[in-house]
Amino acid sequence: MRQKLIFFLALLGTILAFEAKALNENESGIAASAAKEYNIHGKITDASGAPLPYATVAIEGTSKGVISGADGTYLITGLRPGTYTVKASYLGYRDFEKEVQVQNSSTLDIILEENARALKDVVVYGNLTRGQARALTLQKNALHIVNVIDYEQFSKFPDRNAAEALQRIPGISISKDQGEGEFVMVRGLAPQYNSVQLNGQRIPSPDKDDERGTGMGLLLADMMQSIVVSKTSTADMDGDAIGGTVNFNLKEAPDKTYLGVNLQGGYNFQHSDFNHWGKDIEHASVMYGQRFFDNKLGLLLSGSIDNNNIGSMLNQYTYVGDTEEIQDKRWNDYDVKRTRYGFIVSPDYRFNERNKIRLLYTYNQYNDDEIRRRADFLMTDPSESTLRRETRNRIEKVNTSMIQLSGEHYIDRLKIDYTLANIHSDMDEPDQTSYRFEKKKVDLSGLSNQARRDLTGLSVFLPDNEYLSLSKVTTNFEKMTDRDNSARLNLTLPFSLLQQESRIKVGAKWLKKNKKYTNLTYTGTIDKNSEAGHLKDGSFGFEAIKSRKEDGRVPVSEYVLDAPVNSASYKASEEVISAYAMAELKWLGNLVTVLGVRYEHTADDYFHYESERDGKSSYQNFLPSVNVVYNIDDKSNLKLAYSEGISRPSYSKMVPYYNQDDQSLTISKGNPDLKATTAHSLDLLFERYTNNLGMLTAGIFYKKINDEITSTKEYQILNGDRYEITTPVNMGSSRIWGAEVALNYRFKQLNVPFLKDLGIYANYTFTRSQSSYNGRKLAMSSSPEHVANLSLFYDNEKGGWSFALTNVYRSHMLFAIGENEMNDQYYGQEYNLDFTISKRLWKNITLSLQLNNLTDQETREYLGNPGKSFSRLQQKEGYGRRIQLGLMWKL
Repeated sequence: MRQKLIFFLALLGTILAFEAKALNENESGIAASAAKEYNIHGKITDASGAPLPYATVAIEGTSKGVISGADGTYLITGLRPGTYTVKASYLGYRDFEKEVQVQNSSTLDIILEENARALKDVVVYGNLTRGQARALTLQKNALHIVNVIDYEQFSKFPDRNAAEALQRIPGISISKDQGEGEFVMVRGLAPQYNSVQLNGQRIPSPDKDDERGTGMGLLLADMMQSIVVSKTSTADMDGDAIGGTVNFNLKEAPDKTYLGVNLQGGYNFQHSDFNHWGKDIEHASVMYGQRFFDNKLGLLLSGSIDNNNIGSMLNQYTYVGDTEEIQDKRWNDYDVKRTRYGFIVSPDYRFNERNKIRLLYTYNQYNDDEIRRRADFLMTDPSESTLRRETRNRIEKVNTSMIQLSGEHYIDRLKIDYTLANIHSDMDEPDQTSYRFEKKKVDLSGLSNQARRDLTGLSVFLPDNEYLSLSKVTTNFEKMTDRDNSARLNLTLPFSLLQQESRIKVGAKWLKKNKKYTNLTYTGTIDKNSEAGHLKDGSFGFEAIKSRKEDGRVPVSEYVLDAPVNSASYKASEEVISAYAMAELKWLGNLVTVLGVRYEHTADDYFHYESERDGKSSYQNFLPSVNVVYNIDDKSNLKLAYSEGISRPSYSKMVPYYNQDDQSLTISKGNPDLKATTAHSLDLLFERYTNNLGMLTAGIFYKKINDEITSTKEYQILNGDRYEITTPVNMGSSRIWGAEVALNYRFKQLNVPFLKDLGIYANYTFTRSQSSYNGRKLAMSSSPEHVANLSLFYDNEKGGWSFALTNVYRSHMLFAIGENEMNDQYYGQEYNLDFTISKRLWKNITLSLQLNNLTDQETREYLGNPGKSFSRLQQKEGYGRRIQLGLMWKL
């Protein structure tokens, strides 16, 4: 297989050399003295000196043109001596035009003026507006279908982390943990089918349960510069993104000295009958950036810390067969102290306009200190029911760190860019400890069905002289490490086609992943004659008390500690070697096609500790892609795309483990026979932009997915307890199709003075999916039919006021397949309303107020489709509203 890859890389090199030779021969008819070529380079900024990335720069009357970089710099090569007219354009800004005499390489810095200056009562754009200009310009100029949001945009919205910022984008829905955004679904495809990246590097998943999906709860939004969601792919992108690629671009050194401090404090109106950590919220961030040595050396330092004390209430119901009669009730109170912090150190060096490098180091830490109080009312026989109370104490520590070296260089007209990276994620739960108390043969036969539904941890049935006895102590130690090392090289060369400047691009990537998961569980049984512990009904014991990791010791005596169980522990490695070739072809100026093919070879190796079983697999994929962009005019595009992609199964699903959790009464199994999921995608999108930063997009999409991986769930009685058994399986082929529309409209176009600073941002996505399993037709997992956003925003730079009122709706969606349609499991529909407002008090100081979850939306799960009459509520969880007050200072 390696020989095939070497041959493929050699073929790519031959193609590149042939194109270079053809280009040289095409231009060799001119005398050498006259054939010497020069360039025009410079930087594009606004009137304040802020760089304008992704602007269009072109030479009038020629095919030469480029898109400026993320720092606003541009470089046009291959110019012979002469006089040229340089044009530059940017959404929301007046077009620039200037004549330049080229006798050698020339510098032309371009300052663009805002269109807002043409209106008498408008002075300059506000930060929100300027951020929209950057995002929309990149979105318009991209040669595939993307959505972009800039930091200036999502910093004005009431979003705490990266996942919540994403939910404003068309076709994006998110799942939540303790009321905070965590996982992202793109166009109705579950998290494992999407790639989440940090500066172009896929983030390893530190969570054993989340397949290849990556939770974004640990990424703080104020460390990002922009978020780019690619909904179609090109050959130079990794192939493992069936739904889409979400790339978080971290901040880098600005051109002007910058120092900013942001402080916030707030209160969480949490749903909880108990409270150990408090209800306060604190957030602080600082960023410093400066350039030295004639702007060649740049340095960015940024840090952020966030503390959020969360309380939630979870109610769960088990029914008698397929009836609505409640058999068991489980009540959970979560008391959580959640702390995040992270920092960025990023120097870069610009040797000249043709050579630059950047070094980046970032670290993000997420600590989740949790007390879970649980009450079980087991009423299989109501006359002899069991009362059970349990307190679980644990801290989960998750961190992600990355060091990345990237560079960009030009040799004549050949562009070389590369990236070397090490990124790893760790998850550690060093001392999860559960204490179970119970009392059997309690008569609960007099409770009505509604009374059973209303049972809580404060419900009392025992007289004062009777107690629940400590029956089991469980200690659990979990640790996961996921490390990725990668190297990527890209070569880009322009060439002439039909008197238009086209480009060919080739490249290769190497990725080596090493993953290890350890889970040791100790179970202690109390001596029947012991007086080790008693608990009064309606209360909980041993709160915030964990075991000692060294020996599993807990603060009770006279219990027997069983041998540890490590049924889920494994180690694994994966190597992916890929190469690609693609051509960006311009036809008659207004039609561009991007043709490419990507080759990926995957080799997996895993070892399951308990069974001492190892396994190996390898497979290869050729992934073609075609993107077509037709420029109807300078503000309108029609984009058509076809691509193929894959989604590799996770190790946690492939290793042959059998993990029984007696605390949550669940059993999960592995399936080493799982296949990788493959997909064919077809997209069509119309885009229309205006100079006033308006936007209208409308598109349709279709995907055919083979070997979709989903979870089946069934139930089994073991030792008198009802366990939920989950097994991953491949389904047959699935299909998903839909349509999306987005509108960004600023009322200044109406020329009504009091409306000039108002605008709306709205989008709606309709998705329909179909899968087959055991002869049944089902929707795909995590695929809501309706997702909608509506935001009303106000941005007045002169008065210093801005606000955003945001509405997000998601319809119900399937997440697990049951034994029949009455036992399929669904998330219910959700509607969230958030609000934020800010006022600039002085030149550099801004005060803000943020309100989240004003609708007090619960997360609900149902047995059976919630749209059908036989649907039953399986569980509901409430989190409460949040309020924060902040102060921002910028130098």
